Amino acid sequence: MTEGELQQAIEGAIQDPAWAEAIEGQEELRKAVATQSHELFVPSFPIDYMIRKRLVSAAAYVLDRLKTASVVSTSRSNISLDAAAETFYPDLLLIDESRGQVIIVELKRSRQTERQALTELLATSMKSRTTSHSFQI
Repeated sequence: MTEGELQQAIEGAIQDPAWAEAIEGQEELRKAVATQSHELFVPSFPIDYMIRKRLVSAAAYVLDRLKTASVVSTSRSNISLDAAAETFYPDLLLIDESRGQVIIVELKRSRQTERQALTELLATSMKSRTTSHSFQI
């Protein structure tokens, strides 16, 4: 499956109100949250633990927000305020209107592109901050 095909599949799945339930790895995420919250858990390396705890908490938070978020834009839409001068095509831009929060989704097909996904998310986040002052990111 190409990245474009993945994009189309995700966009189609989002039409189903229960689409967030189809995301794989939710049980593992719940276990990770529970493990790190257990009173008897002792981390082997505190810095790694702190980073992992933050990432696991953030993933659980976003996963919960996906259940109520709606699609604002897909990769086919340039959402730049100055479309003549620059382009800004996040794979998916969602909004949780009840909290006024934007969720940026970057789709990748393999683990080998994790660094690229992180770079694109950071760039999208920074661009969102400069073009959209009405959302909390």
